[in-house]
Amino acid sequence: MFNLGTKLRGKNKFSKLLINLYFKWTEINFFHKIAASIYFDHFLKKYILLNIDIKENIDFSFDDIDQIKAKKYDKDFLIKGGYSLKYSNLNSNKMDKWNLHTFSNHGIESSKIKLCYVNNSYKMFDILNFTLKNTNLDIKDICPDLWQYLKSRKYLN
Repeated sequence: MFNLGTKLRGKNKFSKLLINLYFKWTEINFFHKIAASIYFDHFLKKYILLNIDIKENIDFSFDDIDQIKAKKYDKDFLIKGGYSLKYSNLNSNKMDKWNLHTFSNHGIESSKIKLCYVNNSYKMFDILNFTLKNTNLDIKDICPDLWQYLKSRKYLN
């Protein structure tokens, strides 16, 4: 439903209905929440994070177009998809500082890619804990679903 609605770009009543139905389904579907939690638990235990040394105007530009915002989705859909009015300018197609990507078809040399680690650990769970303890970002406001997950798993103090 969501994919069909987004292909229609949420501009007519039918596509908005499909997207809204999808989000409503994910909010009330107990099995969806269990599956998402299992996936995220796996993500935190098995995945790593890369630290990529990229330079502005060489590898990326803050003036580059955010490819999701450029699709002209309704602001409500962008917010449900993870954008925050507090940290994103939804009136502009430019990238937000939190949402960087390299230039299209631009490779990054392997020497610029390192394994990210904190306190001698490269485990995603340890990096998440470090980040949560050392951030001023309001996780509850930015991403309430993530906040709820972290709270349910007792990852928040």
